[in-house]
Amino acid sequence: MSGGWAIESITAALRDLVESGLKEVEDQAVAIVGPPDRDGESPFGRVTVFLYQVGPDDCRSGDTGYAREALPLVLRYLLIPDAAGDELAVHRLLGAALWALQDHPLQADEQEQLSATPRAMDVVGMRALWSMFGLPYRLSTAVEVRGVRLDRPPRPDRGAAGDPDPPEPALLGAAGPRGRSAAQLGDLVQLHGRHLRRPVTVRLAHRLLPRPVELPAGAADTDPDTVRFTLPDTPPDLPAGVWLVSLLCLDGQPVTSNDVALAVAPRITTAMPMVVARDRAGTAVVRIDCEPAVRPGQLAFLLLGDLPVPAEPGGGGTVEFRILHARPRTYAVRLRIDGVDSLGLGPDEPGAGHLITVT
Repeated sequence: MSGGWAIESITAALRDLVESGLKEVEDQAVAIVGPPDRDGESPFGRVTVFLYQVGPDDCRSGDTGYAREALPLVLRYLLIPDAAGDELAVHRLLGAALWALQDHPLQADEQEQLSATPRAMDVVGMRALWSMFGLPYRLSTAVEVRGVRLDRPPRPDRGAAGDPDPPEPALLGAAGPRGRSAAQLGDLVQLHGRHLRRPVTVRLAHRLLPRPVELPAGAADTDPDTVRFTLPDTPPDLPAGVWLVSLLCLDGQPVTSNDVALAVAPRITTAMPMVVARDRAGTAVVRIDCEPAVRPGQLAFLLLGDLPVPAEPGGGGTVEFRILHARPRTYAVRLRIDGVDSLGLGPDEPGAGHLITVT
């Protein structure tokens, strides 16, 4: 599929396929495209199709069947049913939408059939996603669309005297030091992509900030498809969580790249290891200092092994957690803010020695 039409065409095809399934159970039910907080209700029920993430399809990026200028993508949607407060009708609409995906291929044009598959999302991940929306949780199902290929659109003929437009920059991913999936403040971040022309400015956008943060890129890398920059170690300015990174390329006419996600991990600053005593009811209260601070609207958990403990209201640079019916033992701990965990617990990792003993 060519250029900017591809994602729009796939979203419209998914909406139409979902709506065809709804008609099997309610003639006047509709499927719409929009955000989860779209106002208004349909008296006959509706399903909102919301595209919440677009990323490179790592499973196909090395597929030799793709031309060099083709960008394989995976699109992630939420299907959010609504039936004016009728919960059973909500279940019926969601079942009809999912059966439509099972029973019919997703076809955005005459040549390509795509895979649209429901994907399980754990409770913590789903809660973190809805917290980023700033909305209370509603029944919803994640759907992943693969097989998407974004082809370069044909360029207009500029004639023999005209210079062809330079290829547009395309980011494919971001990584922290040692290839980690997350970075801490002060870390060197590496961006991978194509046609990353110099000089460039790095733009970082976060849902809690009114405007993007702009940073200079580092010196030109030996790899022309790599850009490096350092995250400022300024916790008051840069909250933890998922950021969107793009590049403003200033070679000739300024051009902005696509966005990729960058996970910025919180840092536990409390002295570790820690010993916490339970009260007579078996409750252990743990207070964790962290950078960046937990901001209003962010969701924080303390992970005791694999057990997530939600933070008490308040947030800030010191976060309180109440562990009910705590078992006496030593736990390896991590701090999770807006779905991003503090870094690893291995011997050479920043989280080494982050242990809490409950007595």
